[in-house]
Amino acid sequence: MKASAAPPPPPPPPPPPSSTSAAPPSRNLSTYDPSSSDGFIRFIAGLLRHSFVLADSFAESVTGTMSMVETLVAEHLSKSEGSRLQRLVPSIGRMHTPLALVEAFGVYDAKYALTRRTHVPPSEDEVRHILNLAQIFSSAAGLQFISFDGDETLYADGKNFAQSDAQKLARYIEKLLSSGIGVALVTAAGYKGAPEKYETRLDGLLHYLAVHKVTDTALERFFVVGGECNYLFEAVRVSAEVAAACKCSPRRLSLPTGTRERRGGGRRRTRRGAAARGGRRVE
Repeated sequence: MKASAAPPPPPPPPPPPSSTSAAPPSRNLSTYDPSSSDGFIRFIAGLLRHSFVLADSFAESVTGTMSMVETLVAEHLSKSEGSRLQRLVPSIGRMHTPLALVEAFGVYDAKYALTRRTHVPPSEDEVRHILNLAQIFSSAAGLQFISFDGDETLYADGKNFAQSDAQKLARYIEKLLSSGIGVALVTAAGYKGAPEKYETRLDGLLHYLAVHKVTDTALERFFVVGGECNYLFEAVRVSAEVAAACKCSPRRLSLPTGTRERRGGGRRRTRRGAAARGGRRVE
């Protein structure tokens, strides 16, 4: 009788994946919903949904709902720990200002007619817009400084603040500067050694400020913070000679005086008053 061959041994199990080499899980931005993690927005949307469904007149009941939330916020400001709002929304954090929710809802409703709907209550996204308005109304009286992102805020992603579409937004920024409020563009875009590229991206805004003869005092309140806070630029008015030296238009403004650059904890500063390309760095 012939002996059969022994079966081959099973292959060894694969080694466990290394924690250092494992790729981090990717987040699908197409399904990411920021409102899903905001309990305060969900709380307000739920109150509005009840008012929308149960009340005979949503237009009348919503004022009481928003007024109640204003009261809860005011109590939370004076007593953050253990406030009624914290018990209702455990994830709520610290607040710094009241929220003018009744006024904000009225302004939003006047434009989007929420109270005239019969089947669709206000969404969480709409509540977010109402909260943004309420924060603006509450902060306006003591506002001293405001900052903006660049892409998808002051201009389209990857585009420039063009003259063709700058009139309305530039007019608002000019009003802020002339009212004594500091304005800054804070962007991750960093152009090492080429500050004139910031001028190109803000061409429409700088052109508007120059043509409308914004005062030097107002210009001193406008800043550009670029390269993830590595570069700080101030806006100044330049003469025709300086404009020719830095190859920029004399009717535009030159940004890069007052540049600061941080590398590895160090700090360097461009001499105040230097031209766009002639700025000399000093320690």
